[in-house]
Amino acid sequence: MEKENAFLLIKKIESNINVSVDYLKLMALQREHIPLVGRTIIQQQIGVLDSLKNGLFLLKIKRCTRRTKKISRD
Repeated sequence: MEKENAFLLIKKIESNINVSVDYLKLMALQREHIPLVGRTIIQQQIGVLDSLKNGLFLLKIKRCTRRTKKISRD
């Protein structure tokens, strides 16, 4: 897979994660309609999605660092 395609794929995944987190947070606000177990599951899902988002952010930083090192060597 080319680097540009991989970067676009990361952007799409990040966008999907953001949409999912927003949806889950909106659901969590409707407490009277969701039982405690459901709210707990929602909080766990938000935590997992936040972890994925942080992992993607670290991948972007790593990619930018590599690019900077290549430029400074030239």
